[in-house]
Amino acid sequence: MNQNLYISGKYLNERPNWHSEDSKWKAENILKILNKNLLTPKHITEVGCGAGEILKSLYQNMSKDCIFNGY
Repeated sequence: MNQNLYISGKYLNERPNWHSEDSKWKAENILKILNKNLLTPKHITEVGCGAGEILKSLYQNMSKDCIFNGY
């Protein structure tokens, strides 16, 4: 992997919103999987969450007892 893509700022320049436009769709599909399998997690962690928009959408649509972390 070419780490210079990230260090140089090229990645951010080419993707200023960190792909956040896809986040709602991704969160909707995660929620479908959780509901289909009758899962009610108490803690969700996303590694590599970018701007955090998937977590934000999940937070808005899940139990307020669930703890969300992004790294």
